[in-house]
Amino acid sequence: MDLKFIKTLFVQTFKAYLTLNLSKNKLELNKFLNYNILFLFACIFNVIELFELENFIYISVIKFNDRTNIITD
Repeated sequence: MDLKFIKTLFVQTFKAYLTLNLSKNKLELNKFLNYNILFLFACIFNVIELFELENFIYISVIKFNDRTNIITD
């Protein structure tokens, strides 16, 4: 799987998470988290991509926060 695609996917995933979290729709939020856990388990089969994936998640969240001035815990 292309790492650029994974980075883009997780930026979109983080935006969707913020939208659902702000809307307080807990049923949709739970579905969203379950699908993403399944995606991470699929990535475990390739250890190198999983390691780089963790770096991309961190970078994507920081860049998204810088653009929108959203402060997260």
